[in-house]
Amino acid sequence: MDLALDAYTLTPNEIHQISQHNAYVSPFKTKAIASQFDDSNGEVILVCPTNDNTTRLRPMLIGGTSSKARWGSINNILFKVKRWQSIPHQNLIAIQGLYASLDVPLLTLVSNPPRLTIIQYLLQHPEYDRHKACVQVSEGLDYLHRHSIVHGAIRGSNILVNPDGTCVLGEFSAEHIPTESTLTRYANWIAPELVSAQRFKSFLIDNYYHDYNGEYKMPSDIFALGCTAIEIYTGSPPDTIRIPYDEVKTHTQLADIHREPTPLEEALIPKNVMSAITSMLQLVPNRRPHSGNAFKWLQHPERKRITARPPVLAKSMLWQAMRTDI
Repeated sequence: MDLALDAYTLTPNEIHQISQHNAYVSPFKTKAIASQFDDSNGEVILVCPTNDNTTRLRPMLIGGTSSKARWGSINNILFKVKRWQSIPHQNLIAIQGLYASLDVPLLTLVSNPPRLTIIQYLLQHPEYDRHKACVQVSEGLDYLHRHSIVHGAIRGSNILVNPDGTCVLGEFSAEHIPTESTLTRYANWIAPELVSAQRFKSFLIDNYYHDYNGEYKMPSDIFALGCTAIEIYTGSPPDTIRIPYDEVKTHTQLADIHREPTPLEEALIPKNVMSAITSMLQLVPNRRPHSGNAFKWLQHPERKRITARPPVLAKSMLWQAMRTDI
């Protein structure tokens, strides 16, 4: 499926059903709306000239070709919006809800963020504390992961900065599995397991060989966080990181591959911070830190790292142990 307009356009029946949902909002001052796509900052954003200047609109991609599959995709987005709204955080964009109409037949996410992305903000404020930005983004992501929400769209163009300098993580991806267009457009932030998922399954890595089809998971968010941290420090994300399948055949061989910092990264990123970032870019997803550790390691890069199970997994393991006959 491509990022063609048809992948965004809703049917009249879908619009009617969405308008009955409690996540529905109307952000417009008038009913007559001229709309167009604008991706000048790297994100597909809907521009509505009659809209209040403080409102940001993002059309959401509708997955599936059958009516049932499409409505399943829409329901997943509606559920995620309500879940996001129920857990506000200072480092997450404030989502008002979703909008759709016959005039603008798009499932549009409505939010009230600042206008500048972190990359745009850094161009205007080169003295800004980049370490602080990375810590705030990682704190927002950790908060999402602790509430079992996978983001799927972490990159510099989707990190926004408030007037007081606080960074907020932008809207989540509507995709469960990234489309070919997404894999191409955002290749520099895409975790390698999301590409050629069937080949990746051959490594028999836990949680990635049974019923895995290249969907976003928490470790792919951590990988994107590492790429975004490099982008914040250097102005550009790292070169695309992919698995050399012709050379690597086993899980052990894959785990032995480690990305080395570039000379520019070594010059601009503190050594301890770069070490934390490198851990997020491991090719084996399960070797990347969970969000809690990623946040702590970025917040206090000078401290000794202690690897711990993510809270959700630790709770599950404790429950299993309690149920085991001894």
